[in-house]
Amino acid sequence: MAFEWQKDVKEEEEEDWESAQSGKEVLLVLLDVRSSLFTPLEDGNTWFNTCVEMLVKLLKSKIIANDNSLMGIIFFGTSQTKNVNSLEHVYEFQELGFPSAHRIKQLRELMTVDFAKEYGSMASNDQVSLSNALWHAGIAFSNANLKKKDSQTIWILTNNEDPTIGNAEECERVLKQFTNHMELKRSIQLFYMPPPAKESFSLSSFYSRMFMEATMLAQDDLSTLQPAYAIHTYQEMMEESLRKRFRKRRLTTLSWTIAKGIAIGVELYALTVKQAKPSPINLEAETNSILKTETKWLCDETGMYLTPEQVKKYIEYGKQRVYFSSDDMVELKYFDAAGLQLLGFQPKSLLKDHENLRAPYFIYPAEGYIEGSTVAFVALLQSMVKKDVMAIARLIVRKNTPPRLVAIVPQEEIYDDQGQIQPSGFNLIFLPYVDDVRNLRADHNSQRDPTLDQVDAAKKVIQSLTIKEVPSFQNPELQKHYASIQALALNESSLAFDDKDDTTLPDVVGFKRNKVVSALESFRELCGGDELAKDNAKRKASTPGGKGDKKAAKHNADVSTDLATWKKLAASGVVAKKTVVELKAFLSAHGQSTSGKKDELVNRAMALLH
Repeated sequence: MAFEWQKDVKEEEEEDWESAQSGKEVLLVLLDVRSSLFTPLEDGNTWFNTCVEMLVKLLKSKIIANDNSLMGIIFFGTSQTKNVNSLEHVYEFQELGFPSAHRIKQLRELMTVDFAKEYGSMASNDQVSLSNALWHAGIAFSNANLKKKDSQTIWILTNNEDPTIGNAEECERVLKQFTNHMELKRSIQLFYMPPPAKESFSLSSFYSRMFMEATMLAQDDLSTLQPAYAIHTYQEMMEESLRKRFRKRRLTTLSWTIAKGIAIGVELYALTVKQAKPSPINLEAETNSILKTETKWLCDETGMYLTPEQVKKYIEYGKQRVYFSSDDMVELKYFDAAGLQLLGFQPKSLLKDHENLRAPYFIYPAEGYIEGSTVAFVALLQSMVKKDVMAIARLIVRKNTPPRLVAIVPQEEIYDDQGQIQPSGFNLIFLPYVDDVRNLRADHNSQRDPTLDQVDAAKKVIQSLTIKEVPSFQNPELQKHYASIQALALNESSLAFDDKDDTTLPDVVGFKRNKVVSALESFRELCGGDELAKDNAKRKASTPGGKGDKKAAKHNADVSTDLATWKKLAASGVVAKKTVVELKAFLSAHGQSTSGKKDELVNRAMALLH
């Protein structure tokens, strides 16, 4: 007999752990605000406004994600100075901090003020001190009291090809600051836009010493350069510039045991985490300070507070309580040390889509955890891809979680014109245990096999409704929730989400296509046509509380409960067509239980008749 401890909260705890284990995303945006960024484009907009709109969108997404990310914005190329060390040409607009409605309002105000008058925008041909901006970024990271698992990223947004204007000393200072950031494992990414009166941006003028096009960089494993992303249109800035810019945050590092004495270090990632409404926070009514919740247990006999050691849990076994202390619970939950244990290999074709229990994890080699892991990991990946097999393994994420059976499926690297869209590695697909597989009980004696014409008609319905790719559905309840909060926080008069934007609504236009209508009508006719409508009408008439109550009551009085009659019905396979009322009347007449759904009533009647 198997017991599943705290089954109702297991999934919630797992999701909480996925959120808690990942570090903060710390982002500093360095925006080159020289006059070229304010040059009007063909559509009348400016690159400065486009950058600001993108940053507003980014802040909103971070607020919704609620992942404790930090973000700061620094202008370089200003005649005015604002930073802790009074570094020239550097204006700290927003220091590193949590995204908030106030910060969004500050950004929006930038598009309405005279920037040159307020902050002092330098001319395009003026030399700016990018080295000072990078130096200040390093100071900001150092003062933020970050942890080792927090990722630190710098974005440089510019449409000026050479901030040094050929100054060799400034160039050396920039490269030195760049090297310092690389040594501290920070990521620097360049977003460049075409300069005024030019169709393209020349990286070779200066930035190629530190950056390489993201597409080319993804194919060069030995390069020490950082990625650069070309932005040519407003659409690219608002959509594609936010794609693939964040590091996937590691959940944990595990040991993948291949055989006795042979193990590979791997990093575990959760690529998909369930998004839910954040829990409300209780505040003190007068001061708005956050209230802390404390739970204490009382003895119902003495009224005394109970210590954790005095609190026990129990489970009934044979009408007796079996008690467990906290230490007993810890010992019961412990199965083995956290890690992956290889069990064997199977052809990948044996993996069925319907056997996937939840969103998969992803693993990548951790060279720092076990030396030589990368070479062994790549060799195993290539071999499994070549042989088209998957690995079966036991996964224990942490010491107090139950073991899970997983299929480890290899994944090869894929690129597009924006760079890497799919990394190489292994997907961990959660498989069901025997206890998780539901046995379908079907009474073949009471069911009719469909005709070949009905099967063909059903296939045509499926083919006419098949879509080429699954669209990206947004949860309308969450979207409306966040839109309402955003409207309140930013004093907006209308919601950013409308019911018309609900992507989960049926495709009315699609269902009216001639191909779909024809397929549905054909299937309907083959399955009974107008007789189906008559049958539905009869069922509605017999619904309790409806107009057919009196007729139904009269019909119930005429229900035959004769055993011989029902045996004839069973022989002809029509017991399943009897109504719930008729089934209950028959079972009640012969002393059988009348609880449960219709399938259960039919099974009970058939068992009695056989």
